[in-house]
Amino acid sequence: MFVAEIRGTRRCFYPGHVPRWIAALLDVVAVVAFVALGRSSHSEALSLAGLLTTSAPFLIALALVWVVLLALRRDPASLLAGVAVWLGTWGLGMVMRATVFSAGTAVAFVVVAAVSLGVTLIGWRLVVWAGSRASLGRRGRAGTPAERG
Repeated sequence: MFVAEIRGTRRCFYPGHVPRWIAALLDVVAVVAFVALGRSSHSEALSLAGLLTTSAPFLIALALVWVVLLALRRDPASLLAGVAVWLGTWGLGMVMRATVFSAGTAVAFVVVAAVSLGVTLIGWRLVVWAGSRASLGRRGRAGTPAERG
């Protein structure tokens, strides 16, 4: 655990804890990165309008999944919730892309989207989880301050 001074208040952060606003930002970056890479691989313009149009169904789906997780009092930054974030963002995003946004959902795109979103949305959570495990392991070997003498 470490204590940080944030805007005049002290807050404790435990290994593996990610503040919700950072987790939300990382999820949005993951979705936008997926869209940007996809657009560039198809030689489409990386304009703001193009990115927003293509990412809109996935960003809306991401927001809906977050709302559900928060309503269920689940931590959206957790590794387990990451699976729900990934599958919900991908599944709802595809449904909205096909129905609301009248965009294509070719099988190859559906598969690439599932893999890309899975790697990014679960990937950063795995990094945090692995880092917290490593941090706990280092402290466990070193012992408490009293044990170190």
